[in-house]
Amino acid sequence: MSEQKKDSSIPGYLKNALDYVNGLSSLEESHTYVYCLYHMYDAEPSNQYIKTHISPVVMDLLLAYLQFQTDDLHRDYGFTQLDAVEVLTELYGVEKVEATESYLKSFDLYINWEKWCGSAESVMDISLFYHPLLKNKLNGIVVSSM
Repeated sequence: MSEQKKDSSIPGYLKNALDYVNGLSSLEESHTYVYCLYHMYDAEPSNQYIKTHISPVVMDLLLAYLQFQTDDLHRDYGFTQLDAVEVLTELYGVEKVEATESYLKSFDLYINWEKWCGSAESVMDISLFYHPLLKNKLNGIVVSSM
């Protein structure tokens, strides 16, 4: 698919986020953020809390990237917020924190998937998110859950 055609099919607000993240030279900034990660369709709520220097726009896309990378490896596996915390803490310098009501933003992995799935190719092309150990880590998570 041509780059122009690929870009024209992405809604403006998503394209703006992609352009912003693709223009960054670092994942992190100086501000500290606390986020809640959850999944709308959890049988039992399992909210996870993280602290990081990754901004909300970047985290939104990074979570989509992790989900799409996992789906690319194992189509039938549902990437969870527990998986996200494991990957983010081990590979992306994020810190897991105890439950708190003072978080900036919550990320529902279901909504995150749905929002970005039409732009998966563009999300997967974000070089800022590349980590040489990511595919092995994701594969290990999936295999250990079977």
